[in-house]
Amino acid sequence: MLDREEMGEKRTKNTDMQIYVPLTVDEKRELDRRRRASELEGGGMAVEMDGGERAELEARRRMARDLYELGS
Repeated sequence: MLDREEMGEKRTKNTDMQIYVPLTVDEKRELDRRRRASELEGGGMAVEMDGGERAELEARRRMARDLYELGS
């Protein structure tokens, strides 16, 4: 089960977030975990990744949050 931080609840809501800012080491690990989980589930990601890794991570977080909310 995902913890609250991975669900995006601890993050601040910054509308001016720069999507090209490099990921931290922890964020890179989280993105790798989410990519592996997606591969194991057999699901692809149908989201445009023009924003780089940060945009991908945010999109994967949103997908996980949406799936979690649907299951609640």
